[in-house]
Amino acid sequence: MNVWGIDPNGKTDDAIACEGIYELEEFIKEVGLPTKFSEMDITDTDWKAIAESTIITPGCAKKLTADELLEILEECQ
Repeated sequence: MNVWGIDPNGKTDDAIACEGIYELEEFIKEVGLPTKFSEMDITDTDWKAIAESTIITPGCAKKLTADELLEILEECQ
């Protein structure tokens, strides 16, 4: 299967995933959607409180911890 036109030949799974994430972000920008909280005027937020109060359920790949969720939220600022 070919997603986002990424050629997987000679690439690690991590490299392919990173290219996919980049292409998804570019698509999101192309259609005019925000990619960061700051683009939605969400600032000065208690990210730790949000991460700690989130009900975390298992997903298809990995169950996130509150610390991992906090890291993701902080990266999205």
